[in-house]
Amino acid sequence: MSQEPSQRETWQDSFRSVAGALGEVARAEVAVLREDVAQWGKRFGIAIALFGVAFMSLFWLVALLMYATVRAAESIFDLGPAQAALAVAGVVFLTIAILALIGVLLLRKVAGPAAAAKARFEDHRRWWRVQILGESELGAADMGQANAAEE
Repeated sequence: MSQEPSQRETWQDSFRSVAGALGEVARAEVAVLREDVAQWGKRFGIAIALFGVAFMSLFWLVALLMYATVRAAESIFDLGPAQAALAVAGVVFLTIAILALIGVLLLRKVAGPAAAAKARFEDHRRWWRVQILGESELGAADMGQANAAEE
């Protein structure tokens, strides 16, 4: 006679299987979080470096303005002292503005790793509700949006 596993053994096996799967999900999430942190750090560093260049350029703008006002009388473009200083300041200001704009755009694209981890957690929770608990996808999606609205 073959012995069928008891209901208790079946539940124990199921519990072990779920615990193992949760461990794998946790390890995968930690690996993805590490990668997200590394990418976020790189992008954040680039944006901060561009801001640094923009602020250093601001120093040079002041230096160029002083030089331009002193040397404007000798301008080869037949500009008066004020026009030469304004022309140089305009070009330098445009350069600084472009660098600062690029830095701001890069900072807006940088999403923190916490937000990415939270979004993945919500996806896992939604999957759990639909696949394991048998809720409808619409109900699980509505619950995720309600939880996000509470925060």
